[in-house]
Amino acid sequence: MPAPIVIGVNYHRIGQVDPANPYHRLHTVPADAFARQLDLMLDLGQIVSPDQVRSGDGLAAVNFVLCFDDVPLSALTAINQLRAGGLPLTLSPAGLLADTGLGSRDKVYAIEKYAAPQAIADHIATHLPEATGLGTFYQLTKSAELGPETVATQLINPLYATVEASAAPYFAEPGYLTWARLQELARDPLVTVANHTYHHDNLAALDADAVRKEVNRSHAHFQQRMGSEARYFTVPFGRLTQELALDLQDPLAALGYAGILWVGSAGVSVHAPYDHQLLHLMRLHAADTADGFAAQVHAAIRNATRAAIWQVPATVHRRPVQVVHSSDARRAGQLEMLLRQGKDYASDPRYFQHQFTDNPQRGERPDFCTVEIDGRPEAIAYSFHTRFALHGKAVPGIYLSGWRKLPHSHGAAAGQLLRSLLAREPVVGVYRPNPDIHAAFHGWHRARVDQLDLPVTADPPQTERPGISVEEGTSFPMDFEPLCAASARNAGFTVIRDPAYHHWRHTTYPVTPATYLTVRHAGEPAALAVTIHLHGVTHVLDFHLAADEDAVSLIGAVLAHAADHGSTTLRWETSARHLVRVATDRFAAHVTSYDNFYRFNPALLASHGITPPGESWPELPLHETATTSDVLPR
Repeated sequence: MPAPIVIGVNYHRIGQVDPANPYHRLHTVPADAFARQLDLMLDLGQIVSPDQVRSGDGLAAVNFVLCFDDVPLSALTAINQLRAGGLPLTLSPAGLLADTGLGSRDKVYAIEKYAAPQAIADHIATHLPEATGLGTFYQLTKSAELGPETVATQLINPLYATVEASAAPYFAEPGYLTWARLQELARDPLVTVANHTYHHDNLAALDADAVRKEVNRSHAHFQQRMGSEARYFTVPFGRLTQELALDLQDPLAALGYAGILWVGSAGVSVHAPYDHQLLHLMRLHAADTADGFAAQVHAAIRNATRAAIWQVPATVHRRPVQVVHSSDARRAGQLEMLLRQGKDYASDPRYFQHQFTDNPQRGERPDFCTVEIDGRPEAIAYSFHTRFALHGKAVPGIYLSGWRKLPHSHGAAAGQLLRSLLAREPVVGVYRPNPDIHAAFHGWHRARVDQLDLPVTADPPQTERPGISVEEGTSFPMDFEPLCAASARNAGFTVIRDPAYHHWRHTTYPVTPATYLTVRHAGEPAALAVTIHLHGVTHVLDFHLAADEDAVSLIGAVLAHAADHGSTTLRWETSARHLVRVATDRFAAHVTSYDNFYRFNPALLASHGITPPGESWPELPLHETATTSDVLPR
């Protein structure tokens, strides 16, 4: 079933336009067009709150979040209409507008209405000549190329002084809702009030420190005026940029915000509740006609994306970058909010703690490395630490886990991360990479792995032979340690799974409990399987056999175990050819093959007294399973 799609819709004024009133130059949707737009949204789906999007509760196939930015007085009729209909809405007041009833944008509209175009052009040429040719006066006042202080002091304020008398009759009354009225509206559980900054400046023109200061100032001001903390942050002008998204996440997460509201053209698909991630919600800047809005909505549905950041155009640069090694779970989690929005576990500090920091194979090695420019990460690669057995000797290494980059990054960012890891580690593995990037692993050693999907029936095949007993447990059975050690020794190359590894990887796995299924023959350890059950599928995370002939008994025991837990499918990943033959010939397994890749650093291997496998690799028996990879089913 497709994931629900959420489309934010951004409004300002609703109603008639008086061409003489500068307040009315703010984007306006006529009341009749708004009514038809509302009908369209209710026909296609439902209207929900940002909190409902985060929880995922009761979402329809298509959902809309209705927002009113700046909250002009003229929006009140539509706001009251929505409340009377029991429909949730979000209000985003900017501090200065709610304080004074007048904002810098209103001054811009007054200048455009009352000042002569030549006078504006002459002022720009005289006082801000570097802005000549960068766009119209209106565009310059919103530009990310000019700092907000420069725009205010060099353009807006001096030009407004020349027309203030003409605008005064219209600006004598506040144009926006006061804090007192916003407090009253906020008592309605249907109403969410978001922080829209204090000055309503273009944050994309600020550096990271200035963004942080504006967030903290506006948050404190909002709390003082509203008597409560804002949970959502609405970006002035709203265009999503990679740099601004990175700069906003840290201060907003530190203050406990739940989401950021942008302006864009695509919907967001919601795959799971947001417990740890900030919601990045894209919003349509609503057209002023019903037909234009309908076209926007249908395009947003067609182009819905899982992570809002992918609306940023994919571009490359060649500016100097730095590779940084770190184990900062907070920093990694913030980056995952952009790269893998909707995969909430990726930003869960408990997941990071288990997956990386608590890994007993880690030692003092860093958990990830990033490519950064101006302190902002734009690509990341995680080090899933492990110990490999190669030619019967133990050697440290990693799986290259989560090798990703943001849309705007250095052209060689991914390669720089990979080279950095290859230089630090004796062995680097890659688990099941997308076939589209297999070319990146040219010259690596390829390991073919089969994924077995076996049907689980209520009456599994009888496979037990005399003297077989099967038991279930929740912790690693210590008398099976010799069997597991022998299994690793018999493999020419594999991951070492000792009791400490099993305790970390399986017993304390935070997603769901693991079961250790033991098979004994005449009371002696014969086979072991580690399983979990998720969404009707029993997954075999790991297994060990004392001998090939024990494969039939183990598969039969796991099938019975899966049937007892109500599973319909048994999924098993293995490089063991004998087990694959048994599973297909006797248990009707469906086989899907994939490739893992390994790269060996000869100099670092030599420091451990080991030579690379070289041409002997194809003959090496491997023991690849789900647990030897960098991920487990979630």
